[in-house]
Amino acid sequence: MAAAPWIADLPPNDLQDLGQKAQVAMTAQLFDARTNIQLAHQNAPDDLMYAGNYSGKKPEDGDFAAVYGVEEGGKQSLDLERTFKVGHQAFAMVRMPERRH
Repeated sequence: MAAAPWIADLPPNDLQDLGQKAQVAMTAQLFDARTNIQLAHQNAPDDLMYAGNYSGKKPEDGDFAAVYGVEEGGKQSLDLERTFKVGHQAFAMVRMPERRH
């Protein structure tokens, strides 16, 4: 992969600074993705069961892949998706009116 022309013209110190800034940005994104995943696993079941929706940021498949790798990320994503389905079903059951005869 060829570097963009403007990168090739950067002095070595600027290039190193750019690389460090990119690494910091990628680390921050991974940290945010991991945090969103952990919060969703922790908070979504109760939020969904009692309120019917999850107020946090729902992680995307790319977040799982970035944090866990493609294979394990897929498993983790499916696990959270099941959690969401069960939470919605629980909410529907909690809100279901009693049948009176």
